[in-house]
Amino acid sequence: MKREPNKVTPATQRIPAGHATTPSELRPRLRFPEFRNAPGWEAKALGDILPITSSKRVHESEWSHEGVPFYRAREIVALSKQEAITPLHISEELYSANIKLSGEISAGHLLVTGVGSIGVPYLVNADDRFYFKDGNIVWLKNDEAEVAGEFLLRLYETDFVQTQIRKMSDVGTVATYTIENAKRTRVMLPGDVSEQHRIASCLSSLDDLIAAERQK
Repeated sequence: MKREPNKVTPATQRIPAGHATTPSELRPRLRFPEFRNAPGWEAKALGDILPITSSKRVHESEWSHEGVPFYRAREIVALSKQEAITPLHISEELYSANIKLSGEISAGHLLVTGVGSIGVPYLVNADDRFYFKDGNIVWLKNDEAEVAGEFLLRLYETDFVQTQIRKMSDVGTVATYTIENAKRTRVMLPGDVSEQHRIASCLSSLDDLIAAERQK
Protein backbone atom coordinates (compact mmCIF):
# COMPACT_ATOMS: atom_id res chain seq x y z
CA MET A 1 0.00 0.00 0.00
CA LYS A 2 1.26 3.46 -0.81
CA ARG A 3 1.80 5.80 2.11
CA GLU A 4 1.86 9.55 1.60
CA PRO A 5 4.63 11.44 3.43
CA ASN A 6 3.69 13.48 6.51
CA LYS A 7 0.17 12.07 6.43
CA VAL A 8 -1.21 9.73 9.04
CA THR A 9 -3.29 6.83 7.76
CA PRO A 10 -6.63 6.23 9.47
CA ALA A 11 -5.30 3.00 10.98
CA THR A 12 -2.20 4.67 12.39
CA GLN A 13 -4.34 7.22 14.22
CA ARG A 14 -5.42 4.40 16.52
CA ILE A 15 -1.98 4.25 18.17
CA PRO A 16 -2.05 6.18 21.49
CA ALA A 17 -0.80 9.73 21.04
CA GLY A 18 2.12 9.47 23.43
CA HIS A 19 1.35 12.43 25.67
CA ALA A 20 0.61 10.38 28.79
CA THR A 21 2.19 11.56 32.02
CA THR A 22 0.64 9.31 34.69
CA PRO A 23 0.62 5.50 35.11
CA SER A 24 -3.12 5.32 34.40
CA GLU A 25 -2.67 7.25 31.15
CA LEU A 26 0.09 4.86 30.10
CA ARG A 27 -2.37 1.96 29.99
CA PRO A 28 -4.41 2.03 26.72
CA ARG A 29 -8.19 1.89 27.09
CA LEU A 30 -8.42 -0.58 24.19
CA ARG A 31 -6.12 -3.57 24.11
CA PHE A 32 -6.00 -7.04 22.58
CA PRO A 33 -7.41 -9.62 25.04
CA GLU A 34 -4.11 -11.44 25.50
CA PHE A 35 -2.40 -8.21 26.64
CA ARG A 36 -5.08 -6.72 28.92
CA ASN A 37 -3.15 -7.66 32.05
CA ALA A 38 0.22 -6.64 30.66
CA PRO A 39 2.06 -3.62 32.10
CA GLY A 40 1.24 -0.16 30.78
CA TRP A 41 3.01 1.42 27.83
CA GLU A 42 6.30 3.22 28.35
CA ALA A 43 7.13 6.77 27.27
CA LYS A 44 10.73 7.00 26.04
CA ALA A 45 13.06 9.11 23.95
CA LEU A 46 14.24 7.23 20.87
CA GLY A 47 17.86 7.96 21.74
CA ASP A 48 17.39 5.86 24.89
CA ILE A 49 16.11 2.89 22.88
CA LEU A 50 18.40 2.48 19.88
CA PRO A 51 21.46 3.91 18.10
CA ILE A 52 20.70 6.85 15.81
CA THR A 53 23.26 7.99 13.27
CA SER A 54 23.75 8.56 9.53
CA SER A 55 25.93 7.28 6.73
CA LYS A 56 29.50 8.16 5.80
CA ARG A 57 29.79 11.11 3.43
CA VAL A 58 29.77 10.37 -0.30
CA HIS A 59 30.90 13.22 -2.54
CA GLU A 60 29.09 13.99 -5.78
CA SER A 61 32.28 13.21 -7.67
CA GLU A 62 31.99 9.64 -6.36
CA TRP A 63 28.55 9.01 -7.87
CA SER A 64 28.47 6.57 -10.77
CA HIS A 65 26.06 5.06 -13.29
CA GLU A 66 26.34 1.51 -11.98
CA GLY A 67 27.21 -0.36 -8.82
CA VAL A 68 25.29 -0.06 -5.55
CA PRO A 69 22.17 2.18 -5.53
CA PHE A 70 22.70 5.49 -3.74
CA TYR A 71 19.63 7.24 -2.36
CA ARG A 72 18.98 10.83 -1.37
CA ALA A 73 15.93 12.07 0.56
CA ARG A 74 13.82 12.21 -2.61
CA GLU A 75 14.44 8.52 -3.32
CA ILE A 76 13.51 7.57 0.24
CA VAL A 77 10.23 9.46 -0.16
CA ALA A 78 9.55 7.61 -3.41
CA LEU A 79 10.35 4.26 -1.78
CA SER A 80 7.98 5.01 1.09
CA LYS A 81 5.22 5.60 -1.48
CA GLN A 82 6.22 2.47 -3.43
CA GLU A 83 6.99 4.57 -6.49
CA ALA A 84 9.51 3.63 -9.16
CA ILE A 85 12.88 5.39 -8.94
CA THR A 86 15.97 5.77 -11.09
CA PRO A 87 18.72 5.86 -8.48
CA LEU A 88 22.23 7.14 -8.60
CA HIS A 89 24.97 4.62 -7.78
CA ILE A 90 28.33 4.32 -6.10
CA SER A 91 31.00 1.73 -6.83
CA GLU A 92 31.12 -1.61 -5.03
CA GLU A 93 34.56 -0.65 -3.73
CA LEU A 94 33.33 2.59 -2.17
CA TYR A 95 30.30 0.84 -0.72
CA SER A 96 32.46 -1.83 0.91
CA ALA A 97 34.82 0.78 2.35
CA ASN A 98 31.97 2.90 3.73
CA ILE A 99 30.01 0.12 5.42
CA LYS A 100 33.16 -0.90 7.28
CA LEU A 101 32.99 2.52 8.94
CA SER A 102 29.25 3.20 9.18
CA GLY A 103 27.74 -0.27 9.22
CA GLU A 104 25.20 -1.69 6.79
CA ILE A 105 21.42 -1.30 6.63
CA SER A 106 19.47 -4.26 7.94
CA ALA A 107 15.83 -5.37 8.15
CA GLY A 108 14.12 -3.48 10.97
CA HIS A 109 16.21 -0.33 10.55
CA LEU A 110 14.26 2.85 9.87
CA LEU A 111 15.43 5.68 7.61
CA VAL A 112 13.81 9.09 8.09
CA THR A 113 14.20 12.04 5.73
CA GLY A 114 15.83 15.06 7.36
CA VAL A 115 15.52 17.57 4.50
CA GLY A 116 12.94 18.41 1.85
CA SER A 117 9.85 16.37 2.74
CA ILE A 118 10.93 16.07 6.36
CA GLY A 119 10.00 13.15 8.58
CA VAL A 120 9.12 10.59 5.92
CA PRO A 121 9.97 7.11 7.26
CA TYR A 122 11.10 4.08 5.28
CA LEU A 123 11.40 0.65 6.88
CA VAL A 124 14.36 -1.32 5.53
CA ASN A 125 13.47 -4.73 4.10
CA ALA A 126 15.60 -7.88 4.28
CA ASP A 127 16.45 -7.73 0.56
CA ASP A 128 17.37 -4.02 0.49
CA ARG A 129 20.96 -3.21 -0.48
CA PHE A 130 21.81 0.45 -0.97
CA TYR A 131 23.73 3.35 0.53
CA PHE A 132 22.34 6.81 1.25
CA LYS A 133 23.34 10.43 1.59
CA ASP A 134 24.57 11.61 4.98
CA GLY A 135 22.84 14.65 6.46
CA ASN A 136 19.77 14.05 4.29
CA ILE A 137 18.60 10.90 6.03
CA VAL A 138 18.55 9.91 9.71
CA TRP A 139 19.36 6.26 10.38
CA LEU A 140 17.64 4.47 13.26
CA LYS A 141 19.65 1.27 13.72
CA ASN A 142 16.87 -0.78 15.24
CA ASP A 143 17.80 -4.38 16.07
CA GLU A 144 14.15 -5.00 17.08
CA ALA A 145 15.16 -6.15 20.56
CA GLU A 146 13.01 -3.45 22.18
CA VAL A 147 10.84 -2.13 19.37
CA ALA A 148 9.47 -3.96 16.32
CA GLY A 149 10.44 -2.35 13.02
CA GLU A 150 6.89 -2.16 11.67
CA PHE A 151 5.70 -0.64 14.96
CA LEU A 152 8.50 1.95 14.83
CA LEU A 153 7.39 2.85 11.31
CA ARG A 154 3.82 3.29 12.55
CA LEU A 155 4.98 5.49 15.42
CA TYR A 156 6.66 7.81 12.91
CA GLU A 157 3.38 8.08 11.01
CA THR A 158 1.44 9.31 14.05
CA ASP A 159 0.44 12.93 14.57
CA PHE A 160 2.33 12.93 17.87
CA VAL A 161 5.71 12.16 16.31
CA GLN A 162 5.10 14.23 13.17
CA THR A 163 4.20 17.24 15.34
CA GLN A 164 7.48 16.86 17.24
CA ILE A 165 9.36 16.68 13.95
CA ARG A 166 7.74 19.88 12.67
CA LYS A 167 8.53 21.76 15.88
CA MET A 168 12.12 20.54 15.98
CA SER A 169 12.80 21.25 12.32
CA ASP A 170 11.32 24.75 12.30
CA VAL A 171 14.50 26.17 13.83
CA GLY A 172 16.92 28.14 11.67
CA THR A 173 16.66 29.33 8.09
CA VAL A 174 16.48 25.84 6.56
CA ALA A 175 14.21 23.22 8.10
CA THR A 176 16.05 20.01 9.01
CA TYR A 177 15.38 16.96 11.17
CA THR A 178 18.74 16.02 12.61
CA ILE A 179 20.26 13.06 14.43
CA GLU A 180 19.99 14.97 17.71
CA ASN A 181 16.34 15.77 16.97
CA ALA A 182 15.65 12.09 16.40
CA LYS A 183 17.34 11.16 19.67
CA ARG A 184 15.02 13.57 21.52
CA THR A 185 11.88 12.38 19.73
CA ARG A 186 9.55 10.76 22.26
CA VAL A 187 7.35 7.74 21.63
CA MET A 188 5.06 5.43 23.59
CA LEU A 189 5.37 1.71 23.22
CA PRO A 190 4.39 -1.55 24.91
CA GLY A 191 7.27 -3.23 26.68
CA ASP A 192 6.30 -6.56 25.13
CA VAL A 193 7.54 -6.67 21.52
CA SER A 194 4.94 -9.32 20.70
CA GLU A 195 2.21 -6.77 21.48
CA GLN A 196 3.91 -4.31 19.14
CA HIS A 197 3.90 -6.92 16.37
CA ARG A 198 0.21 -7.62 17.05
CA ILE A 199 -0.70 -3.94 16.79
CA ALA A 200 1.37 -3.37 13.65
CA SER A 201 -0.18 -6.41 11.98
CA CYS A 202 -3.68 -5.21 12.85
CA LEU A 203 -2.98 -1.73 11.49
CA SER A 204 -1.61 -3.16 8.25
CA SER A 205 -4.77 -5.24 7.84
CA LEU A 206 -6.93 -2.19 8.46
CA ASP A 207 -4.96 -0.19 5.90
CA ASP A 208 -5.48 -2.97 3.36
CA LEU A 209 -9.24 -2.88 4.01
CA ILE A 210 -9.30 0.92 3.67
CA ALA A 211 -7.37 0.73 0.40
CA ALA A 212 -9.75 -1.91 -0.94
CA GLU A 213 -12.77 0.25 -0.07
CA ARG A 214 -11.27 3.28 -1.79
CA GLN A 215 -10.74 1.29 -4.97
CA LYS A 216 -14.42 0.31 -5.22
